[in-house]
Amino acid sequence: MHRELHKKMNVLKLFTEKRMFEYEKPQMTYDRETGEVEIFDPMEEKRKPKKKIIKDVDEIYAEKERVLKELNMDSPTEPAGENLQHEELVKKAEKIRT
Repeated sequence: MHRELHKKMNVLKLFTEKRMFEYEKPQMTYDRETGEVEIFDPMEEKRKPKKKIIKDVDEIYAEKERVLKELNMDSPTEPAGENLQHEELVKKAEKIRT
């Protein structure tokens, strides 16, 4: 009796957890001139990793140092080494925003 009840409870649990079917058909485009086929999978967007959550202050400073090193800057307001032109600073600012 207990085993049968346990089986039924597991089946009900599966039905409640898997009640939504989330498949979406991939979309394709075909370029006749080049013969190139592009496939856009809408489920791929859902599978992307979530953003990193910083849990302590040390991670904040490490991330800040990594970004400054990537942009070749000594501080958030001063470039490393020589003085950069205005256009280069604008490009680096755009890189930070994205």
